[in-house]
Amino acid sequence: MSLENFLYEKPFRSAVGQMGKVINNKEEFLVITTPLMSIVEIQKDFIILRNDSVDFTNWLKKLEKINSAWFKHYLPKNKQFQTDINSIFKVSFQSTSSFFELKDDKTYISSPMSFNKGEKCKLLINTTGIWVNKEHYGNTWYIKQAIVLRQ
Repeated sequence: MSLENFLYEKPFRSAVGQMGKVINNKEEFLVITTPLMSIVEIQKDFIILRNDSVDFTNWLKKLEKINSAWFKHYLPKNKQFQTDINSIFKVSFQSTSSFFELKDDKTYISSPMSFNKGEKCKLLINTTGIWVNKEHYGNTWYIKQAIVLRQ
């Protein structure tokens, strides 16, 4: 996904602090496909993955620069820190998230609780904007679709 001409709206008050919604070609969210990642942890409402992709990390760093510029422009007196970009990547589930497994070249409907630590998966994820709370700012990522690869 290209971040050229990517923008957020001016911040507004939200339940957790402030938020700037995505303005991207008249879309209300940014959607990307992740590289293949290893599952580190699964909970009932989120998954934590290990990102070993240099390209994906570089893309996240470009987004981080956009986030930093937005923060400095709209909230120059605030002292929050941006969430760190590292090899661990947390993504939340929504009621509309879809889960699949690929086994023997066939795709089956699945659930997040059937995913296991150490398995490889690929995600279609989105973010609706940038958030700012008392200590940090960054993006919350949501799963649109997830597929785990099984032997």
